[in-house]
Amino acid sequence: MADDELSYSQPGLFTSLDATQLHFIDALPDDPVGICAVAQGLVIQPHDAVAAGIDEDRITEKDIRPTSELLAVLTALDASPLNQARAPEKRVVGTCRHFTVLACTFLRARGILARARCGFGTYFRAGHGYDHWITEYWDTDDQRWVRVDTEHLGKGYVDHLDDLAPGEFLTGGEAWTRHRAGLVDAQRFGVPGTDHAWGPDDCRVRRHDGSRLRPAHRHAGRYLRGRRCAGSGPPVQT
Repeated sequence: MADDELSYSQPGLFTSLDATQLHFIDALPDDPVGICAVAQGLVIQPHDAVAAGIDEDRITEKDIRPTSELLAVLTALDASPLNQARAPEKRVVGTCRHFTVLACTFLRARGILARARCGFGTYFRAGHGYDHWITEYWDTDDQRWVRVDTEHLGKGYVDHLDDLAPGEFLTGGEAWTRHRAGLVDAQRFGVPGTDHAWGPDDCRVRRHDGSRLRPAHRHAGRYLRGRRCAGSGPPVQT
């Protein structure tokens, strides 16, 4: 893990837990993929929440950022151990980011180096890259970062969502580099359900930590290029 100046086993701004929440970690599995799978049973996407009849007032939960606040909402709905998947109406409403940040929090709480990566999944639709977040953990045996699609574990998009192959997920930096080399069509990279967040500009707006700027901050020359720094090197700690 050369050139890694941050301790990815330590909680950061968004992956810290309150002292009163630390006991929830005791019920987590020991293996990294099992820990990621726990996060999968705690979050529900907004469109799925609507379909499940969850009150519209709760959809704003998707705007919660710190894990401590996510867990506060989650455990107010259901105080069961975290390894018990919740019924849809008892899950916190969130997006792929929330699955990933929860997994990173849990992994770090167990002393496993982990980081969130923001970029594009290339397995949702052939020839396209869809805006997505995944989890990386450090495999001490193989001495490499392993990429896990926490949200979609077990869903069969590719053979190994617990160990994504090269190219199945591209960080903003990787997408930008491939675009510049003529290896991908950046016009097919973006955010599903939108008309504006596609193309080279959608890659440039990824910041140096791989996360995505809000539309108001999309200035020319930043979008794909802004994600560029999130390539093979370590991103800013989450």
